[in-house]
Amino acid sequence: MLKKVNGIEIYIPVFRNLLVSFMNEKNEIIDKETGYSIFTIEDFREVNTWAESTCKNILNKLHYTTDRESCPWCILVPGCTDCTYAYRHGSCGAHSSLYSRILTYIKTHHWLWKQTCSPFKGYNDNSISGIPGIRELVLKTKEKLSRVIIEQEKLSRVIIEQEKEKRFRRKENLYNQLLLLFMELKNDVLKDLTNREVFNDLDFQEASKWDEQTCRHILAKIDKDCTDASLCPWCRKFKNDCSACTYGDRHGKCNTSGISTYKKIIKSLYAKYGEYRICYMAEIQIMAGKFAKIYKALEEFNKLNETLFSRKK
Repeated sequence: MLKKVNGIEIYIPVFRNLLVSFMNEKNEIIDKETGYSIFTIEDFREVNTWAESTCKNILNKLHYTTDRESCPWCILVPGCTDCTYAYRHGSCGAHSSLYSRILTYIKTHHWLWKQTCSPFKGYNDNSISGIPGIRELVLKTKEKLSRVIIEQEKLSRVIIEQEKEKRFRRKENLYNQLLLLFMELKNDVLKDLTNREVFNDLDFQEASKWDEQTCRHILAKIDKDCTDASLCPWCRKFKNDCSACTYGDRHGKCNTSGISTYKKIIKSLYAKYGEYRICYMAEIQIMAGKFAKIYKALEEFNKLNETLFSRKK
């Protein structure tokens, strides 16, 4: 179960913790009456490796009528052959096992409370289940289990509602993600055509920080005006003002006489294909057309999401 502790989500194995707590208290009750601890450190170590579903299943089947019904290993494993508890402490039926030694002690020392815990009260008077406090411990643990399950179900419902709300709510970075994808594909197309990339890692880092409105403004122009400027996120963002363009700071200004990345690409295009504009290349036009359709679909998706989310409220 996920819980928030000091604002941080951590995983808490609630069913395993409840089972360990039951074993600790059972140990204390048996030790008080017999001087024996039925569970050792090795037993607790093994239980701490069990899955939550395993611990929950054991707790659901927990009962007090017989010793088998209150032993995690008897509930988990149908027989002593594959029982890891029996491997450490001996099979229950063996005379020298830990369980047999505890029963022998009960039979020879506790005749007084064995009489008060008669079978008519739901006890087997020659068993660990007959020790005063074991029945109450099982009932208390079952009550705790019910509360944990109810709490887990409530938390699950909250999580489901939160996930539903997320699905209905408009994503805050969809336009940004779409713009970054556009830049990646434009890179791929130009690398195939000219063996040059138009955007580097610093460009992607800067663009990833742009707000949704800026990215939406950049993407909106692709299908309306397929020019080199409209296909450049920085030309759109800075409205063709090269003096303010951060891309130009890294790659050289497009409108100056100096060497820039843009001019190198144009030069390669002209030398290989006789074209002097990126937007003239058929591959670029096809890509821009596809992105125009994706942008329109995204606009419709967000409008629908807003409508559904407003209805949900």
